[in-house]
Amino acid sequence: MRSRRSHRRTPRKRFVDFDLRLEDGQLLLLVSNTFDRAPRMVDGMPVTRHAGHGFGTRSIKLAVERMNGNCQFRINGDRFELRAVM
Repeated sequence: MRSRRSHRRTPRKRFVDFDLRLEDGQLLLLVSNTFDRAPRMVDGMPVTRHAGHGFGTRSIKLAVERMNGNCQFRINGDRFELRAVM
């Protein structure tokens, strides 16, 4: 009997970093997580590849803007980042 080789990818270390701080009266938030496949970005916002799925990023953006803040979503190497200032 011949052995069968698995064609699985080597598992990567996954993580989520969360940094929240108050500086000069402003709340700063940075959330960063790794991904296997980079999300598609349209006009600075991630767009889901599957119908019925969502990242909730529009809700985050609206909540931050309601607090007179701004936020940015971006790809940084193998990480997806959210930066918000309120």
